[in-house]
Amino acid sequence: MFPSLPSTGYSRHVSLTREELLEVQKHRQRAKEPDVPLTPQQELMLKLQTGAGNAALARAILARDLQTPGVGHVPLPKEMDDAAKQKVVDYLNRMRVAIQLHNEEGTISMPELVNWVRQNVPESLTATPFQIEMVITETLAGDTPPPVRKVDSADGRAAQVESKILNSLPKPPKELKIYAGPGSLTFGFSGDATLKVGAVTAKGDKDGGSVTVKEGDKSLGASFTGDSFGLKASVHGLGFEAQVRKDSGTKEWSKFNATVKIPIAGNETVEGRPPNEEITETVMAAEAAIEDVIAHIAQGGSPTDEVVKTKMGAIKPALEKVTKATEARKGPQGSVKVTVGSGDPKLGTYGMVSLVIEF
Repeated sequence: MFPSLPSTGYSRHVSLTREELLEVQKHRQRAKEPDVPLTPQQELMLKLQTGAGNAALARAILARDLQTPGVGHVPLPKEMDDAAKQKVVDYLNRMRVAIQLHNEEGTISMPELVNWVRQNVPESLTATPFQIEMVITETLAGDTPPPVRKVDSADGRAAQVESKILNSLPKPPKELKIYAGPGSLTFGFSGDATLKVGAVTAKGDKDGGSVTVKEGDKSLGASFTGDSFGLKASVHGLGFEAQVRKDSGTKEWSKFNATVKIPIAGNETVEGRPPNEEITETVMAAEAAIEDVIAHIAQGGSPTDEVVKTKMGAIKPALEKVTKATEARKGPQGSVKVTVGSGDPKLGTYGMVSLVIEF
C-alpha cells in the first residue's frame, strides 16, 4: 500500500502512483538538511512563478523586454507543438502530487523538472527548454517549482547542475552525475546509443590519420565476439574511462557509460560552479564518438580496428578544454558550500571487461 498525502484542508486522501512514489523516494533522500533563507532575488522569482496568472505575466514581460526602441515588432518565442505539448501536460498531471511534495520539502527546481520532462516524454525533445518551462508554468500554476531549490545541499546543487547540463543537450544521456569538491572534478554519464547504418568515417586529429570502414572491410577477418570492451585515455592528467556493452535483453550493441576525472592540484576546489559549458561539449563529443564506435562494432568491426582509436581521439580537444576550464576555476579549499555532489559518480561496472582500448 502506498503512503497517502497528508490532509491539507480537504478530506479526500490522494494516493501516490508507483511512478510518483519512485520519484519521491529517490529525491527525498537528498532532503536531510534544514531550510536556508532565500535570497531577495530568489524570493522575487518564487513569487513570480507561483502567483496567479504567472504565464500571462511571463508573456507580458517578454513582450516588453524583447522590443527594441526604433526597431520593428519582435515576435515572441514560438510555443510548443500541440501534440508534444499535450504529452507534457499529461505527464505533469500524473506527477503533480510528487511535484507538490518536492515543493513542500524544497527539493526541486525548475531545471530539474524540465529534465524530468525531457527524460520521460520523448516528444518534448523537439521543444526548447524555455518552451517546456512555459508549459510547466501554465499547467502547474501555483505548483510550479522555483528556479533554484529552497533547501541547499551538496547533492541538491549537483542535481541542479546536472539538470542544466542535460537540458542543454539535444539528445541527453539517461544519466549524468557530477562531483566537484576538494581535489577533483568528476562527472559520469550513461545511456543508449542510436544504431547508425552505413560506413563509419573518422577524421583523425593532429596525432592520427583518416579512416573509412566500408561493409566487408574489417580487420582481423572476423567480428568481435565479446559482450563488452573498455575505452581509456589520459589527457594532461585527466582520466577518461568508458565501457561499451551489449544490451542484456536484445543482445545488441547499445549500452555505454563513461567517467571523466580531473585532478585539482593542492586539494583545491572549483570556485563558484563547475565548467558547465565545457562539460556539455565533452559529453556531446564523447556520445557522438561512442555511437560511431558502436555502429562500427555492430556492423562487424572490432574494437582493435584503427577507426576506433581515431574516432575516440577526436574527443581529445574537448577533454583538454574542460581540463583548462577546471584549472581556471580552482580556488582555495573553502566551505562545503562550494562542493557539488557527495561522491565519485562513476557509473556502471568497469571490472567486467577483458579488452581495453587506449587512445
